[in-house]
Amino acid sequence: MNTKNTTAIATTDQNTGYLTETVNLAELFSEELDGLRPSFERIKIPAGGGLAYEVPGDDPNSPDSAKDFSAVILYHHPINSYYKEKFTGGNNPPDCSSLDGKIGVVAETGECRDCKTCPYAKFGSGENGGMACKQKRRMYLLREGEMLPMIMTLPTGSLAEFTKYVTRLVTRGMKANHVVTKFTLKRAQNSTGINYSQVICSVDRPLSPEEKKSYFAKFNVEGLLRGDYASRMSGYATARQNGWMSANDIRELENMDRIPAEEGGDLYLINGNMLPLGNAGAFADTQTGKEENPDEEVLEVEEPGSNGDSSGGTDAVPERHHRRGKLV
Repeated sequence: MNTKNTTAIATTDQNTGYLTETVNLAELFSEELDGLRPSFERIKIPAGGGLAYEVPGDDPNSPDSAKDFSAVILYHHPINSYYKEKFTGGNNPPDCSSLDGKIGVVAETGECRDCKTCPYAKFGSGENGGMACKQKRRMYLLREGEMLPMIMTLPTGSLAEFTKYVTRLVTRGMKANHVVTKFTLKRAQNSTGINYSQVICSVDRPLSPEEKKSYFAKFNVEGLLRGDYASRMSGYATARQNGWMSANDIRELENMDRIPAEEGGDLYLINGNMLPLGNAGAFADTQTGKEENPDEEVLEVEEPGSNGDSSGGTDAVPERHHRRGKLV
């Protein structure tokens, strides 16, 4: 979650809901999380047809139990996971996983696979004619009074209902982050008669125009592939000097405030006195035709001495003849 001025956080207010309060986020993170590795808290969906979410509360070791809750869906994306052996729960990582639903990474070898052509992503490869690789949906949810989003992963059995919900929003010209979504649970059964908990989404209320102006959501995909500082700066320098990134393009990737356009923040420059891209070659054009004979040059020739000695002897006085001629 980013604010438009990158210095505010969402706070609860009975009258304004998801509005913001001015806080220096960079300073807050630097002071409180220096040297630590924070991660997003997770909202857990119950198993076996349970009807209460496990939601992080004030006590990290004692999560709250909630039949429903409301939040803004800042961002959502597909993820895939494949287990050679039947997954029975726990923290065991999958044998192959994908964070974007397109490229899977084999845990043992690091090999990358195309999810579209993977045989485990075909119907019939898993139990009861299903897919061996399970398709899920990861959501980043911001609740009122929270500064950072929480993660909730929709299981395969909830994807159909979520698709219906998002489709209803799209038909009204809205995105998921334009509304506050209410999350409830429904008990359902799969094809083998096993109960499971299905996530149900509905619109709690639309965000007000003031709330939409106060902050926006941005998922930084580059963060997953972010290089070290020296590599990033080298890449930025190349992009800047070759005219395909402006100062503000670079500053946005580094989560820095923009330079005003009138101060040159949006200019695209090229190497060679760092001219604006639109002025490339203008200097050369101004020099053409400036002199009638630009290829003329004054040649200075020293006349040899009368005795043929180039030194001219001690009494020889060198004479300089100025000749003007064209260089060949």
